[in-house]
Amino acid sequence: MPGAPPLAGGAEGATVDPAARQRLQQAQAAARLHPADVATLVGLGNAAFDALEFEEAIDAYEKALKIQPDDPNVLTDLGTAYRNQGRSDRALELFRKARALDPKHWQSLYNEVVVLALDRHEHEAADAALERLKREHPGLPAIATLERQVGAAHGGK
Repeated sequence: MPGAPPLAGGAEGATVDPAARQRLQQAQAAARLHPADVATLVGLGNAAFDALEFEEAIDAYEKALKIQPDDPNVLTDLGTAYRNQGRSDRALELFRKARALDPKHWQSLYNEVVVLALDRHEHEAADAALERLKREHPGLPAIATLERQVGAAHGGK
C-alpha cells in the first residue's frame, strides 16, 4: 500500500504479483460502477500502485482529491506515486501539503525524508526532516530502516 513507507530505490525492474493484477482488475470494475465514490477511487489508486501502474494510480488519487481535497493520506499516496515516476518536486509538494493539513501525519514527513535523501541528495534538509520525525514520533519502528537508508545516501556517513 502506498501509505506505507517506501523503500530505497524505485520500481524499476520490479515484477508485479499476479494477485496485484487481479486486485487492480477488481478495483477497475468497482470504479466503473462507482466513479464518484472516494473510497472506491482510493482503492483503485492503491490497487494500481501495487500493480506498479503509477499513472493509473495518480489518475485515481487525483479524482478522489477532486471530491475530497484535504485528505493527507491520499495526498501522501499521490506523492508516493509521483515519486515512483521520478517526479520528486511534485511528490515533495504533496507531502508538505499533507503535513500542513495534519502536522502529526508521520507518513508524509517520512516520505519527505526519503525524497530529500535518496532522490534529491539534499542531505542537510533530509537530516533536519529525519530529526523532526524522530523527535515527533520516537517510537516509530520504521525510523531505524530510514536512518540506515539516509546514512547510505550520505555515503555511509
